[in-house]
Amino acid sequence: MATMAAVAIMLSILVNGAANTLVVKALYSIWSTDARGNPMQFRRPWDATLAKFIGIAVAGLLGKALLHAVASLRLRNDSAACSGILKPSKRSHLRTVALAAAPAFLNVLSTGCLCAGLMYVPASVSLILRSSGIIFTAVFSMTFLGKEMPAFKWVGVGCCLIGITLASLANISTATVFEGSLTQSITGMALVVTSQLFKALQVVIEEILIKKAKLPTIDIILWGGIWPLLIMLSVVYPVMYAFPGADHGHMHDPMSSVAMFSNSLEVSTLFLGACFTGGAITVSLTYATAFLSAMWRMLLEAGGTFLVWLFGLVVHYLVDSGSELGEAWSTWSYLELLGFLLVLLGQFIYGGFLQLPCGRTASRAGAGDPSDLEAAKVTTAEPSSQNSRREEGRLEEAAELERGARGGDQASSGAVSGDAC
Repeated sequence: MATMAAVAIMLSILVNGAANTLVVKALYSIWSTDARGNPMQFRRPWDATLAKFIGIAVAGLLGKALLHAVASLRLRNDSAACSGILKPSKRSHLRTVALAAAPAFLNVLSTGCLCAGLMYVPASVSLILRSSGIIFTAVFSMTFLGKEMPAFKWVGVGCCLIGITLASLANISTATVFEGSLTQSITGMALVVTSQLFKALQVVIEEILIKKAKLPTIDIILWGGIWPLLIMLSVVYPVMYAFPGADHGHMHDPMSSVAMFSNSLEVSTLFLGACFTGGAITVSLTYATAFLSAMWRMLLEAGGTFLVWLFGLVVHYLVDSGSELGEAWSTWSYLELLGFLLVLLGQFIYGGFLQLPCGRTASRAGAGDPSDLEAAKVTTAEPSSQNSRREEGRLEEAAELERGARGGDQASSGAVSGDAC
């Protein structure tokens, strides 16, 4: 069952990750009319960012409702195991909400930079550049999680770094394909790489919350959507409206977005598609962090590059050579292909799927770091795992109280009953 779940998560990451990138790129290529009746292209990265968080929040609410329904059905058979889910303590709930705010804020920064960068670089190049998150995650995992990084894993990370460099050079050399501006191409790549810095810190914090703080995965997803929505609506949009810009005198005019939605069925449909794929990929990635690790999450997220690139070639040569979704094959495409293959090689080496002739290697994914495969320790809101989590918390708190001035089993049980959820 665990193996099937892991395979389903991986497939969902590959498909929904590629789909989300392509949907957002397609959204940027659509023209509509603004509130004043003027034609305008939907190049609005903050609206694409908002779409993702709407999808995450809806997915979290549906998942929470589903697990609550399952717990209700099991309540008759095991009331002790389910009561903590149906009626969590107020202290536990507030703790979850507060802790989930940190990765949510980083997600806003990451998604905003990524959506802005997608306006200036091809979809396939953006996915290759997103592999830079592997390097950042490796550093943060060592720093904050104490993860072990044997030599063969550094070889894998090095291959990814070289591959990203080659893909970047290829994109700079073909900057005229999209915007015709070298400056815009470099800016787009810088934004994508910066987004991965924020993303790496986000996923490492989420792994800490799920595996060390023992927060339910579904709560990380839920508040990972609600918090960013609150930040976007109460901070980002008002600030963007207040600053002067080219959007009817503002950096971002929400009324222009509303008008473009209402005046174009394509814009509305693609926006809903961005909501759906954004929510689906985030759910899959968060459970990948729970089942595997933050590092494996970043490795899997970079795996949809080939699908996006193949789609771009098909669109350019078989559908519409002038479409922004299409990518022409040029002399520099060989360099991009080499970069992609090096990134793929680095992923296989890091995961231990390829044996190196020297140094410490692994026979399968995660063997170099036992914490990379901790399916048995996944914290969800399901009754069985919730009960196990309470038992672990009970033992830990009992040990802490026993080391205090006054041991006593009575004090230990009282502390546990107040904190268990």
